[in-house]
Parts: sequence; C-alpha cells; structure tokens
Amino acid sequence: MFDALNTDWSFPVEMQPIYDRLGQPIQGNRAVVRTDTNEVLGVHGSRYQAVTHDAVVNSITDAVKAANISADWTLKTYTAEGGRKFRGEILFNDLTVQPTVGDFVKFRISFFNSYDGS
Repeated sequence: MFDALNTDWSFPVEMQPIYDRLGQPIQGNRAVVRTDTNEVLGVHGSRYQAVTHDAVVNSITDAVKAANISADWTLKTYTAEGGRKFRGEILFNDLTVQPTVGDFVKFRISFFNSYDGS
C-alpha cells in the first residue's frame, strides 16, 4: 500500500472550494488540493482543518529531541496514493531489549497522517 521509503512528504496543500457542474460553489464542502500537482487529495466538510505531513513530522521529531531519551534515532517516511496517506517511523538505535539471547528489538514510534480522512 505504501510506496517505498521516501522523502516526498513535504509538499504544499491548500483547502479549495468545490463547484458543481454549473460552476456554483457547493456549500459546506472543500477539497484538499496538492498545489504542486493540482491533485485533489480529499474532500471534507467546511470545518475540516488540514494538518500537513510536514507539521506531523516536525512535531514528532521536536518531541523526540525535547525528551532527550536518545541521540541515535532514524526517521523513515512513507507515502501512498500520491501523498494522500503518510506513515512515519522513528527507530531508536540505542534503545534495545533482548527478549531472548541474540534477538534484539529496537524501540519504535509509528505515526500517521492523511488528507483523505483515512
């Protein structure tokens, strides 16, 4: 479902009005539009506020830095459907447990965002 590991999650979006086929605005609905490609990523009610993928990544990484629990962490990001869906993961390379001898598990934070309401 998600594209391979990528960095294409920081792109501009804006809320735009939706029009019927006669050119009249449809009240109560707006589209989330990726402005670099003019692709509609989702349609929502008028009170919906888009939270950008960039804002989600920045808030998570800022929180990890502020928590100061690890200096060795890796950010991985994935998108799907032209950027409609986003998944991120932070792996803490120096925070591990060994449930059985020779089997190491890293601590991880997973986070998600979408413009299509999923």
